[in-house]
Amino acid sequence: MTHWLGRASRLTPQARNAFGVVSIETTGLFPAYHDRIIEIAVVNVDDDRVTDEWVTLVNPERDIGPTRVHGISARQVVAAPTFQFIAGDLVERLADRVLVGHNGRFQGDFIEYEMGRMGHRVDCTQILCTMTLAQGLGVSGRSLYACCESLGLRGNSRHDALSDARATAGLLMALLARARREGIEVEVPEVLARTTLPDVASSGRVVHRGESEAPLVSALAALIDRLPVDALSGESSREAVLAYVGLLDRALEDRRLDAGELGALGDVAVQWGLSANAVASIHARYFAGLRQLALADGQLTDAEREDLAVMGALLGAGNDPAIDVEATPIAVADRRTEFVGKTVCFTGSSVCSIDGVPLDRATQEMLAAEAGLVPLDGVTKKLDLLVLADAASSSGKARKAREYGTRLVAERAFWAALGVHVD
Repeated sequence: MTHWLGRASRLTPQARNAFGVVSIETTGLFPAYHDRIIEIAVVNVDDDRVTDEWVTLVNPERDIGPTRVHGISARQVVAAPTFQFIAGDLVERLADRVLVGHNGRFQGDFIEYEMGRMGHRVDCTQILCTMTLAQGLGVSGRSLYACCESLGLRGNSRHDALSDARATAGLLMALLARARREGIEVEVPEVLARTTLPDVASSGRVVHRGESEAPLVSALAALIDRLPVDALSGESSREAVLAYVGLLDRALEDRRLDAGELGALGDVAVQWGLSANAVASIHARYFAGLRQLALADGQLTDAEREDLAVMGALLGAGNDPAIDVEATPIAVADRRTEFVGKTVCFTGSSVCSIDGVPLDRATQEMLAAEAGLVPLDGVTKKLDLLVLADAASSSGKARKAREYGTRLVAERAFWAALGVHVD
Protein backbone atom coordinates (compact mmCIF):
# COMPACT_ATOMS: atom_id res chain seq x y z
CA MET A 1 0.00 0.00 0.00
CA THR A 2 1.31 3.44 -0.90
CA HIS A 3 0.08 6.78 0.39
CA TRP A 4 0.44 9.16 -2.55
CA LEU A 5 0.66 12.94 -2.09
CA GLY A 6 1.36 14.37 -5.52
CA ARG A 7 4.62 14.75 -7.48
CA ALA A 8 6.81 12.79 -5.14
CA SER A 9 9.76 10.60 -4.30
CA ARG A 10 9.37 7.44 -2.26
CA LEU A 11 10.41 7.61 1.37
CA THR A 12 12.63 4.65 2.21
CA PRO A 13 14.47 3.68 5.41
CA GLN A 14 17.78 4.20 3.64
CA ALA A 15 17.00 7.75 2.45
CA ARG A 16 18.09 10.83 4.35
CA ASN A 17 14.76 12.22 5.43
CA ALA A 18 15.16 15.98 5.68
CA PHE A 19 12.02 17.96 6.54
CA GLY A 20 11.34 21.64 7.14
CA VAL A 21 8.22 21.85 9.33
CA VAL A 22 6.56 25.25 9.10
CA SER A 23 3.88 26.96 11.15
CA ILE A 24 2.64 30.54 10.94
CA GLU A 25 0.35 33.02 12.65
CA THR A 26 -1.30 35.58 10.38
CA THR A 27 -3.44 38.71 10.41
CA GLY A 28 -6.24 36.75 8.75
CA LEU A 29 -7.00 33.74 6.58
CA PHE A 30 -6.56 34.98 3.03
CA PRO A 31 -3.35 36.28 1.44
CA ALA A 32 -5.46 37.22 -1.58
CA TYR A 33 -7.08 39.82 0.69
CA HIS A 34 -3.64 41.08 1.70
CA ASP A 35 -3.43 39.25 5.02
CA ARG A 36 0.16 38.89 6.22
CA ILE A 37 2.38 36.63 8.31
CA ILE A 38 3.00 37.94 11.83
CA GLU A 39 4.90 34.97 13.28
CA ILE A 40 6.72 32.11 11.59
CA ALA A 41 8.51 29.07 12.96
CA VAL A 42 10.50 26.28 11.32
CA VAL A 43 11.47 23.02 13.00
CA ASN A 44 13.98 20.96 11.03
CA VAL A 45 13.73 17.17 11.28
CA ASP A 46 16.50 14.89 10.03
CA ASP A 47 16.11 11.12 10.21
CA ASP A 48 13.37 11.26 12.86
CA ARG A 49 15.26 13.75 15.02
CA VAL A 50 14.72 17.48 15.57
CA THR A 51 17.94 19.21 14.58
CA ASP A 52 17.01 22.90 14.59
CA GLU A 53 14.29 25.29 15.71
CA TRP A 54 13.73 28.89 14.62
CA VAL A 55 10.93 31.36 15.27
CA THR A 56 10.40 35.09 14.97
CA LEU A 57 7.62 37.63 15.06
CA VAL A 58 7.15 39.52 11.79
CA ASN A 59 6.02 43.11 11.41
CA PRO A 60 3.15 42.95 8.87
CA GLU A 61 3.19 46.72 8.25
CA ARG A 62 -0.60 46.70 8.62
CA ASP A 63 -3.30 46.04 11.19
CA ILE A 64 -2.41 43.03 13.36
CA GLY A 65 -5.75 41.22 13.03
CA PRO A 66 -7.58 39.35 15.81
CA THR A 67 -5.27 39.53 18.83
CA ARG A 68 -7.76 37.46 20.83
CA VAL A 69 -7.03 34.54 18.44
CA HIS A 70 -3.26 34.63 17.96
CA GLY A 71 -2.34 36.48 21.15
CA ILE A 72 -0.04 38.95 19.38
CA SER A 73 -0.48 42.70 19.80
CA ALA A 74 0.72 45.50 17.55
CA ARG A 75 3.01 46.63 20.36
CA GLN A 76 4.79 43.26 20.17
CA VAL A 77 5.58 43.47 16.45
CA VAL A 78 6.67 47.11 16.30
CA ALA A 79 10.33 46.13 16.77
CA ALA A 80 10.05 42.88 14.77
CA PRO A 81 11.64 42.53 11.32
CA THR A 82 9.47 42.70 8.23
CA PHE A 83 9.26 39.58 6.08
CA GLN A 84 11.88 40.79 3.61
CA PHE A 85 14.46 40.85 6.42
CA ILE A 86 13.81 37.26 7.50
CA ALA A 87 13.22 35.77 4.04
CA GLY A 88 16.88 34.69 3.78
CA ASP A 89 16.74 33.01 7.18
CA LEU A 90 13.61 31.15 6.10
CA VAL A 91 15.19 30.03 2.80
CA GLU A 92 18.25 28.77 4.69
CA ARG A 93 16.05 26.51 6.83
CA LEU A 94 13.84 25.20 4.02
CA ALA A 95 16.36 24.71 1.20
CA ASP A 96 16.76 21.10 0.02
CA ARG A 97 14.12 19.90 2.48
CA VAL A 98 10.60 18.54 2.14
CA LEU A 99 8.24 21.31 3.19
CA VAL A 100 5.78 20.17 5.88
CA GLY A 101 2.79 21.85 7.49
CA HIS A 102 -0.50 20.97 9.14
CA ASN A 103 -3.16 22.17 6.73
CA GLY A 104 -0.18 22.59 4.45
CA ARG A 105 -1.74 24.70 1.71
CA PHE A 106 -2.47 27.44 4.24
CA GLN A 107 1.21 27.68 5.18
CA GLY A 108 2.34 27.35 1.57
CA ASP A 109 -0.01 30.01 0.21
CA PHE A 110 1.23 32.59 2.70
CA ILE A 111 4.91 31.86 2.05
CA GLU A 112 4.30 32.14 -1.69
CA TYR A 113 2.44 35.42 -1.19
CA GLU A 114 5.12 36.96 1.03
CA MET A 115 7.89 35.94 -1.37
CA GLY A 116 5.80 37.25 -4.26
CA ARG A 117 5.54 40.67 -2.61
CA MET A 118 9.34 40.73 -2.73
CA GLY A 119 9.30 39.86 -6.45
CA HIS A 120 10.26 36.20 -6.04
CA ARG A 121 8.23 33.31 -7.41
CA VAL A 122 8.37 30.34 -5.04
CA ASP A 123 6.35 27.17 -5.59
CA CYS A 124 5.09 25.79 -2.28
CA THR A 125 2.29 23.70 -3.74
CA GLN A 126 4.30 20.53 -3.10
CA ILE A 127 3.97 20.46 0.67
CA LEU A 128 3.54 17.42 2.89
CA CYS A 129 0.34 18.07 4.83
CA THR A 130 0.23 16.20 8.14
CA MET A 131 -3.55 16.62 8.27
CA THR A 132 -3.91 14.80 4.94
CA LEU A 133 -1.31 12.21 5.89
CA ALA A 134 -3.05 11.53 9.21
CA GLN A 135 -6.39 10.96 7.50
CA GLY A 136 -4.74 8.69 4.94
CA LEU A 137 -3.34 6.58 7.78
CA GLY A 138 -6.70 6.32 9.54
CA VAL A 139 -6.05 8.84 12.31
CA SER A 140 -9.22 10.52 13.57
CA GLY A 141 -9.55 14.28 13.76
CA ARG A 142 -8.44 17.14 11.54
CA SER A 143 -7.04 19.79 13.83
CA LEU A 144 -3.42 19.57 14.95
CA TYR A 145 -4.58 19.13 18.54
CA ALA A 146 -7.01 16.32 17.66
CA CYS A 147 -4.50 14.43 15.51
CA CYS A 148 -1.86 14.59 18.24
CA GLU A 149 -4.33 13.43 20.88
CA SER A 150 -5.42 10.52 18.68
CA LEU A 151 -1.85 9.25 18.57
CA GLY A 152 -1.27 9.73 22.28
CA LEU A 153 0.94 12.77 21.71
CA ARG A 154 0.71 15.82 23.87
CA GLY A 155 -1.85 17.99 22.09
CA ASN A 156 -1.09 21.65 21.53
CA SER A 157 -3.97 24.02 22.29
CA ARG A 158 -1.89 27.18 22.19
CA HIS A 159 -1.87 29.63 19.30
CA ASP A 160 1.79 30.31 18.68
CA ALA A 161 3.92 29.32 15.73
CA LEU A 162 6.73 27.52 17.53
CA SER A 163 4.42 25.35 19.67
CA ASP A 164 2.46 24.42 16.56
CA ALA A 165 5.63 23.66 14.57
CA ARG A 166 6.94 21.46 17.37
CA ALA A 167 3.61 19.63 17.59
CA THR A 168 3.51 19.20 13.80
CA ALA A 169 7.06 17.80 13.80
CA GLY A 170 6.12 15.34 16.53
CA LEU A 171 3.01 14.35 14.61
CA LEU A 172 5.02 13.86 11.41
CA MET A 173 7.51 11.53 13.10
CA ALA A 174 4.69 9.55 14.76
CA LEU A 175 2.84 9.18 11.45
CA LEU A 176 5.94 8.02 9.58
CA ALA A 177 6.70 5.53 12.36
CA ARG A 178 3.15 4.22 12.16
CA ALA A 179 3.43 3.83 8.39
CA ARG A 180 6.66 1.82 8.80
CA ARG A 181 5.09 -0.46 11.41
CA GLU A 182 2.09 -1.14 9.20
CA GLY A 183 4.16 -1.65 6.05
CA ILE A 184 2.72 1.41 4.30
CA GLU A 185 4.98 3.13 1.81
CA VAL A 186 4.69 6.90 2.06
CA GLU A 187 5.57 9.04 -0.92
CA VAL A 188 6.45 12.61 -0.13
CA PRO A 189 6.74 15.79 -2.23
CA GLU A 190 10.01 16.72 -3.81
CA VAL A 191 12.34 18.86 -1.75
CA LEU A 192 12.37 22.63 -2.13
CA ALA A 193 15.57 22.72 -4.12
CA ARG A 194 17.88 25.55 -3.20
CA THR A 195 18.23 26.38 -6.89
CA THR A 196 14.50 27.15 -7.05
CA LEU A 197 14.56 29.49 -4.05
CA PRO A 198 15.54 33.18 -4.13
CA ASP A 199 19.13 34.09 -3.38
CA VAL A 200 18.56 36.41 -0.43
CA ALA A 201 20.93 37.01 2.44
CA SER A 202 20.13 35.91 5.98
CA SER A 203 19.77 38.76 8.46
CA GLY A 204 19.88 36.76 11.67
CA ARG A 205 17.19 39.03 13.09
CA VAL A 206 14.65 37.41 15.38
CA VAL A 207 12.15 38.85 17.83
CA HIS A 208 10.32 36.48 20.14
CA ARG A 209 7.04 36.92 21.96
CA GLY A 210 7.57 38.96 25.10
CA GLU A 211 11.10 40.00 24.14
CA SER A 212 9.74 42.52 21.64
CA GLU A 213 7.72 44.28 24.30
CA ALA A 214 10.31 46.74 25.52
CA PRO A 215 9.37 47.72 29.06
CA LEU A 216 7.20 50.80 29.00
CA VAL A 217 9.40 53.39 30.63
CA SER A 218 7.27 55.54 32.88
CA ALA A 219 7.79 58.89 31.22
CA LEU A 220 5.35 60.38 33.72
CA ALA A 221 7.45 59.07 36.59
CA ALA A 222 10.44 60.83 35.02
CA LEU A 223 8.32 63.96 34.78
CA ILE A 224 7.54 63.72 38.51
CA ASP A 225 11.25 63.55 39.26
CA ARG A 226 11.70 66.94 37.59
CA LEU A 227 9.04 68.65 39.70
CA PRO A 228 9.78 70.39 43.01
CA VAL A 229 9.45 68.16 46.06
CA ASP A 230 7.27 70.66 47.93
CA ALA A 231 4.18 72.38 46.57
CA LEU A 232 4.81 75.93 45.40
CA SER A 233 1.57 77.14 46.88
CA GLY A 234 0.66 74.82 49.74
CA GLU A 235 -1.98 72.12 49.38
CA SER A 236 -3.08 71.38 45.84
CA SER A 237 -6.35 73.06 45.01
CA ARG A 238 -9.28 71.26 43.46
CA GLU A 239 -8.87 73.47 40.39
CA ALA A 240 -5.22 72.46 40.07
CA VAL A 241 -6.04 68.76 40.26
CA LEU A 242 -8.87 69.09 37.74
CA ALA A 243 -6.64 71.00 35.34
CA TYR A 244 -3.94 68.36 35.49
CA VAL A 245 -6.34 65.40 35.32
CA GLY A 246 -8.18 66.93 32.38
CA LEU A 247 -4.94 67.12 30.42
CA LEU A 248 -3.96 63.64 31.59
CA ASP A 249 -7.28 62.29 30.24
CA ARG A 250 -6.55 63.67 26.80
CA ALA A 251 -2.84 62.76 26.77
CA LEU A 252 -3.42 59.11 27.69
CA GLU A 253 -6.55 58.38 25.69
CA ASP A 254 -4.49 56.77 22.92
CA ARG A 255 -2.39 54.90 25.52
CA ARG A 256 0.78 56.60 24.35
CA LEU A 257 2.70 59.72 25.28
CA ASP A 258 4.72 62.00 23.04
CA ALA A 259 7.19 64.73 23.98
CA GLY A 260 4.64 67.48 23.41
CA GLU A 261 2.11 65.90 25.79
CA LEU A 262 4.76 65.37 28.45
CA GLY A 263 5.87 68.98 28.15
CA ALA A 264 2.30 70.20 28.47
CA LEU A 265 1.70 68.10 31.60
CA GLY A 266 4.87 69.44 33.18
CA ASP A 267 3.89 73.02 32.34
CA VAL A 268 0.43 72.59 33.90
CA ALA A 269 1.92 71.05 37.04
CA VAL A 270 4.33 73.95 37.50
CA GLN A 271 1.70 76.56 36.58
CA TRP A 272 -0.70 75.25 39.24
CA GLY A 273 1.98 74.73 41.86
CA LEU A 274 1.70 70.94 41.96
CA SER A 275 4.55 69.23 43.78
CA ALA A 276 6.14 65.94 42.82
CA ASN A 277 4.27 64.27 45.68
CA ALA A 278 0.97 65.82 44.58
CA VAL A 279 1.39 64.63 41.00
CA ALA A 280 2.40 61.15 42.17
CA SER A 281 -0.77 61.07 44.26
CA ILE A 282 -2.86 62.13 41.26
CA HIS A 283 -1.34 59.34 39.18
CA ALA A 284 -2.09 56.82 41.93
CA ARG A 285 -5.69 57.93 42.25
CA TYR A 286 -6.11 58.04 38.47
CA PHE A 287 -4.88 54.45 38.16
CA ALA A 288 -7.16 53.43 41.03
CA GLY A 289 -10.08 54.89 39.09
CA LEU A 290 -9.20 52.77 36.06
CA ARG A 291 -8.94 49.67 38.25
CA GLN A 292 -12.28 50.43 39.88
CA LEU A 293 -13.96 50.72 36.47
CA ALA A 294 -12.38 47.47 35.26
CA LEU A 295 -13.50 45.63 38.42
CA ALA A 296 -17.02 47.04 38.39
CA ASP A 297 -18.43 43.71 37.22
CA GLY A 298 -16.27 41.69 39.60
CA GLN A 299 -13.87 40.26 37.01
CA LEU A 300 -10.96 41.26 34.81
CA THR A 301 -10.95 40.29 31.13
CA ASP A 302 -7.72 39.83 29.19
CA ALA A 303 -8.33 43.13 27.41
CA GLU A 304 -8.81 44.91 30.74
CA ARG A 305 -5.62 43.37 32.14
CA GLU A 306 -3.70 44.50 29.07
CA ASP A 307 -5.09 48.01 29.33
CA LEU A 308 -4.28 48.24 33.04
CA ALA A 309 -0.75 46.95 32.40
CA VAL A 310 -0.15 49.64 29.77
CA MET A 311 -1.64 52.39 31.90
CA GLY A 312 0.13 51.21 35.03
CA ALA A 313 3.45 51.35 33.22
CA LEU A 314 2.76 54.80 31.79
CA LEU A 315 1.62 56.16 35.16
CA GLY A 316 4.32 54.44 37.18
CA ALA A 317 1.75 52.38 39.09
CA GLY A 318 2.61 48.87 40.13
CA ASN A 319 6.38 49.30 39.81
CA ASP A 320 6.99 52.41 41.87
CA PRO A 321 6.75 52.10 45.67
CA ALA A 322 5.67 55.74 45.80
CA ILE A 323 2.50 54.89 43.87
CA ASP A 324 -0.32 53.66 46.08
CA VAL A 325 -2.51 51.47 43.87
CA GLU A 326 -5.14 51.39 46.63
CA ALA A 327 -5.48 55.17 46.62
CA THR A 328 -8.87 56.90 46.61
CA PRO A 329 -10.00 56.65 42.96
CA ILE A 330 -10.50 59.56 40.60
CA ALA A 331 -13.65 58.86 38.62
CA VAL A 332 -13.13 58.15 34.91
CA ALA A 333 -14.20 61.18 32.90
CA ASP A 334 -17.57 61.19 31.18
CA ARG A 335 -16.73 62.39 27.66
CA ARG A 336 -20.08 61.72 26.04
CA THR A 337 -20.96 65.40 25.71
CA GLU A 338 -17.51 66.13 24.31
CA PHE A 339 -17.83 63.39 21.69
CA VAL A 340 -21.42 64.03 20.56
CA GLY A 341 -21.58 65.08 16.92
CA LYS A 342 -17.96 64.07 16.20
CA THR A 343 -17.09 61.84 13.27
CA VAL A 344 -15.45 58.55 14.23
CA CYS A 345 -13.73 55.72 12.42
CA PHE A 346 -12.51 52.37 13.77
CA THR A 347 -9.37 50.43 12.88
CA GLY A 348 -8.26 46.95 13.86
CA SER A 349 -10.08 43.86 15.08
CA SER A 350 -11.82 44.79 18.33
CA VAL A 351 -10.23 43.60 21.57
CA CYS A 352 -13.51 44.16 23.42
CA SER A 353 -16.71 42.18 23.71
CA ILE A 354 -20.14 42.46 25.29
CA ASP A 355 -21.42 39.43 27.22
CA GLY A 356 -18.63 37.41 25.68
CA VAL A 357 -19.47 38.32 22.08
CA PRO A 358 -16.60 40.17 20.32
CA LEU A 359 -17.58 43.52 18.84
CA ASP A 360 -17.68 43.49 15.07
CA ARG A 361 -17.42 46.68 13.06
CA ALA A 362 -21.18 46.99 12.59
CA THR A 363 -21.76 46.79 16.36
CA GLN A 364 -19.01 49.31 17.06
CA GLU A 365 -20.54 51.78 14.63
CA MET A 366 -24.06 51.18 15.99
CA LEU A 367 -22.94 51.85 19.58
CA ALA A 368 -21.08 54.99 18.48
CA ALA A 369 -24.12 56.25 16.58
CA GLU A 370 -26.36 55.60 19.59
CA ALA A 371 -24.01 57.77 21.65
CA GLY A 372 -24.40 60.62 19.16
CA LEU A 373 -21.29 60.19 17.02
CA VAL A 374 -21.16 59.91 13.23
CA PRO A 375 -19.36 56.73 12.06
CA LEU A 376 -17.28 56.94 8.88
CA ASP A 377 -15.60 54.21 6.87
CA GLY A 378 -12.29 55.91 6.14
CA VAL A 379 -9.77 58.46 7.38
CA THR A 380 -9.82 61.95 5.87
CA LYS A 381 -8.45 65.26 7.06
CA LYS A 382 -11.92 66.08 8.40
CA LEU A 383 -12.19 62.97 10.62
CA ASP A 384 -12.45 63.86 14.32
CA LEU A 385 -11.61 60.55 16.05
CA LEU A 386 -9.88 57.32 15.07
CA VAL A 387 -10.52 54.51 17.55
CA LEU A 388 -7.61 52.07 17.78
CA ALA A 389 -8.06 48.44 18.77
CA ASP A 390 -4.33 48.53 19.54
CA ALA A 391 -2.51 51.76 20.39
CA ALA A 392 0.56 50.66 18.44
CA SER A 393 -1.42 49.87 15.30
CA SER A 394 0.41 50.20 11.99
CA SER A 395 -2.75 49.94 9.90
CA GLY A 396 -3.13 52.22 6.88
CA LYS A 397 -5.85 54.15 8.73
CA ALA A 398 -3.60 54.68 11.76
CA ARG A 399 -0.67 55.86 9.65
CA LYS A 400 -2.86 58.28 7.73
CA ALA A 401 -4.49 59.60 10.93
CA ARG A 402 -1.10 60.28 12.51
CA GLU A 403 -0.03 62.07 9.34
CA TYR A 404 -3.17 64.26 9.48
CA GLY A 405 -2.89 64.88 13.22
CA THR A 406 -6.27 63.21 13.82
CA ARG A 407 -7.21 62.57 17.44
CA LEU A 408 -6.47 58.94 18.33
CA VAL A 409 -8.37 57.09 21.07
CA ALA A 410 -7.69 53.56 22.35
CA GLU A 411 -10.77 51.38 22.10
CA ARG A 412 -11.18 50.65 25.82
CA ALA A 413 -10.78 54.35 26.62
CA PHE A 414 -13.39 55.19 23.98
CA TRP A 415 -16.06 52.87 25.37
CA ALA A 416 -15.29 53.94 28.93
CA ALA A 417 -15.68 57.58 27.93
CA LEU A 418 -19.06 56.83 26.39
CA GLY A 419 -20.21 54.81 29.39
CA VAL A 420 -20.48 51.61 27.33
CA HIS A 421 -19.54 48.64 29.51
CA VAL A 422 -17.50 46.09 27.59
CA ASP A 423 -15.90 42.85 28.73
